[in-house]
Amino acid sequence: MRATWDFVSYRGKRYLENLLGLGIIVVLALIFFGYVNRLVISAEQATVQQTLSILRQSVQMYMFSKMLEEEQGDFAKYDGGNPFAMLAQVPRDYAGEYSAQDGVQVPAGRWYFDLDSRQAVYRFMNQPLRNEEAGSREIRLSLQYVRRPGNPLPLRLVQVETDKTMVKQKGTN
Repeated sequence: MRATWDFVSYRGKRYLENLLGLGIIVVLALIFFGYVNRLVISAEQATVQQTLSILRQSVQMYMFSKMLEEEQGDFAKYDGGNPFAMLAQVPRDYAGEYSAQDGVQVPAGRWYFDLDSRQAVYRFMNQPLRNEEAGSREIRLSLQYVRRPGNPLPLRLVQVETDKTMVKQKGTN
């Protein structure tokens, strides 16, 4: 025996079909936009990692050029300096140097150098995907002079992660 919809009028059948179709479209749209959001976050993280790599390389190249010019460079004077100043061309997403008070006005998705803390700062537009950065809306970098025996490159770019309970430092050089 074939199931029939005799108890529902023609208009009611059309209404249920449209409602079911709309429900399917909404579910597919939610899945699609969730996927797009993950892609946007991944693209932002890839851009930040690329900038970090460029900064590390530029610090090393800057040290090499100073070693060649001065034979024995005085790198202690660069401690806490702006790593973007060592680039031949700053990236488009670099806003410049700001005090901590003015840096709050720098929009998300841009780098700036905090003159008070002497750190390069990037504010994420989106929440990072990785667990170790969950809850962190920014990355802070510090250019540090570390003189050790046998270390020919005394400047390091160090990522400073600030948390409510502790401050961790992770070397990126």
